[in-house]
Amino acid sequence: ISFAFLDRFPGTITQQEKVKAIIKEWEKYGSIRFRHVQGRNAEIRITFDPNLGSWSCVGTECSLVPPGLPTMNLAHVSTDSSITCSDQGIILHEFGHALGFIHEYRSHVEGGSTILRDEAIIARYIASQTGWNEETVRAQILDVYNNGNVTNFFQVDPNSIMK
Repeated sequence: ISFAFLDRFPGTITQQEKVKAIIKEWEKYGSIRFRHVQGRNAEIRITFDPNLGSWSCVGTECSLVPPGLPTMNLAHVSTDSSITCSDQGIILHEFGHALGFIHEYRSHVEGGSTILRDEAIIARYIASQTGWNEETVRAQILDVYNNGNVTNFFQVDPNSIMK
């Protein structure tokens, strides 16, 4: 799977090196290989725009984004030289989305709905740097996936990076 850092908000060399190092973890769990490339045609196109939060397109949604536009933003990866637990969690989580993984809390196994307080979550995301409106927050955070249309999993992993 090819990935590139886009010219607009490319992040620091330190942030880029963190991504390259951390995503190797995913390669241990399947026949997945990431390949860093230059340019706007990579399958996963990464920016570090500080105004957009950290997010990723899910799975094949990446292919629907026009070349040159980001499919992932990693605003919350620190510029410090050491890799923090937060850096590792953010990068693994967002690459999990790029690989097609959804949030564990959206599972029907968790009761078909989130245990989150809708209004508090909506207010947090609207006030944050995601740029999302209420409709997007509901779709991306609060709505529970329809088990028959999206996934066939039967057990929630409480230790998942996608929690």
